[in-house]
Amino acid sequence: MPKIDKGETKKLLQGITANPTPEVSEPPTQEVKESTTSELEEFGTSAVEEEETQELPKWKTLEKVTALITPKQRDALDRVAKGAMRNRYRIPHKGRERITANTVLRALLEILADEIPTVEIPPLNNEDSVTDWIRLLFRKKA
Repeated sequence: MPKIDKGETKKLLQGITANPTPEVSEPPTQEVKESTTSELEEFGTSAVEEEETQELPKWKTLEKVTALITPKQRDALDRVAKGAMRNRYRIPHKGRERITANTVLRALLEILADEIPTVEIPPLNNEDSVTDWIRLLFRKKA
């Protein structure tokens, strides 16, 4: 193990405290040239316009909600989704989306949300009464 010379260490430490670190100067600022409209038109669109036109994927715009459902309800959602996916090849590829149980559930909720403002909601005591009321809504539309 190397020996530590106390005298050298003391001198070194005194030198550090005697010569504090020099002041840090501000980094040079760069001038930013403002683009004119004609310069932006030269490239087609500005970066800001490009950001605005880029759409987020649909799944990134949705809110995550957890629902407790029965196995029968889950199977029904899966059955509809799988049936839709099996028949999907008949639709041209552009605009085609993957159909999942969540897609089916969102579609049902969208229909319900469209109907709510136009109907009177009766007193509903339990899940069965809610189910019966929603069935009536669908029968009236059929």
